[in-house]
Amino acid sequence: MLKTILMSTLVSSMLLLSGCGGDDEGEAKLEIQKMLDKGDFNGVISRLEKSADNRDDYVTLASAYMGKAGLTITDIITAISSGEEEGSQDNSGFADFVKKISSASDKSSTPLADLDTARDYFKKVVGEKCTNGAVTRSLSDVEKNVCLYIGMASTGSAAVTIDLIAGDIGSFGSGDGEDYKLKASTCALNYAFDRTNDSDCTVSSLTDVKFTLINKTFTPLEITVSGDPESNTYHYLMNDANRTVLTKDYCLADDFTRYEDINAISGLYACPINENPDRNDTTTAGVLVDILNDGISSIANAVAGDVVDDINEFKCEILDGSYNSNNECISNTNNATIDLNSTDVDESAIIEYLNKENK
Repeated sequence: MLKTILMSTLVSSMLLLSGCGGDDEGEAKLEIQKMLDKGDFNGVISRLEKSADNRDDYVTLASAYMGKAGLTITDIITAISSGEEEGSQDNSGFADFVKKISSASDKSSTPLADLDTARDYFKKVVGEKCTNGAVTRSLSDVEKNVCLYIGMASTGSAAVTIDLIAGDIGSFGSGDGEDYKLKASTCALNYAFDRTNDSDCTVSSLTDVKFTLINKTFTPLEITVSGDPESNTYHYLMNDANRTVLTKDYCLADDFTRYEDINAISGLYACPINENPDRNDTTTAGVLVDILNDGISSIANAVAGDVVDDINEFKCEILDGSYNSNNECISNTNNATIDLNSTDVDESAIIEYLNKENK
């Protein structure tokens, strides 16, 4: 499977470099390709971003932003396929994928923003066609590959998000004991979703705070977890759409200088990862539900075969099912068949999945 997908990626790259036009244009493209190969992603972005106006430029920029995020298509494909290749029978393929992607993306300080920008550039080529099965049947081979890339970037974003809301991603899905930060994060998700409290958590909702640099107002949440031997207080932000905003470190409401300790200076809050006032809030549920569903749909509509089976197995796992040799998802609750084509991952499924893997 891995060899097949890598060949598809290579063919796509060859197609994108075809039709180069004049010698100067061809040389410029080859030079940019060499920059990508060397990992000079910021150089590619600086070279192209202000002048990009065609398919090849958009795909190249998207590839550069994925590289800047610390991830390549090869990284993601390898992580998706490795569980199958290792013969894992523990039904924790997605948890293993999350850990592998998290390790690769640790080299970037802004992986989610970079992956988000990568998707934006990919979508300049195909728009929203990737999630429309009727439309994708008429896409060109290059466009189908772009849909595959969108799906890979989206799936990678979900993995990075789980890493962000967990305390020790290395223990995720391992059965080595509870990650109290991840438990607090699922409690925050649950509270924002329907204002109910998990019996294992205590949630305090504080006075709203406005982050002036992005002109957004959030409700700070403070959460403690029963049984936490260190009695930590975990800090979150909730927006007016009833979703927790993804945060990293702590900052003041009028300054995005980040501190690792909330007590470093007075007046610190959990700090939103999104520092762009023109972008919508980057939320935990938004990535784990909306973007993940779009990513799975993009892959399923763009390609066939083993890669779709692997992604469907991930989806089945999140929906608390078991994926059998007939490529069917069987519910672990009632033994019914789950139709993966018509069943989306929702917030309750994400919360249940995260809690299940946090043991």
